Amino acid sequence: MKRTNLIKATLVAGLAGAALSTGSAAAQEAPAFDFAVETVSLQTTRDVARVYARLSDEAASYCGSLIQQGYETTGALSLCQSDVVDVVVQRIGDAQLSRYHDQVQSRSARPYATALN
Repeated sequence: MKRTNLIKATLVAGLAGAALSTGSAAAQEAPAFDFAVETVSLQTTRDVARVYARLSDEAASYCGSLIQQGYETTGALSLCQSDVVDVVVQRIGDAQLSRYHDQVQSRSARPYATALN
């Protein structure tokens, strides 16, 4: 089983760089995000989609709890979720999961791209 443990400070370095660089106590004490996946769970496209959906759900729950505990602001929710998923996918290092993640990101960016034209 591949287990990915991530500390919140690692996840939101891009979001809250100023707070982290000043050594903010809240950023340093935030709970870790823990996600476990078995390699066999990434064999088929359906399995990858299922794991990705679970990761997205757990990231949303984790980021929501950071807001409730005062570690993040409500405005940072979507950025937090995105950072959590990005880092976990990268750390798992599975090619199929990475491709699926890229596809999901590209699909979700398209509606905004057309609005900018």
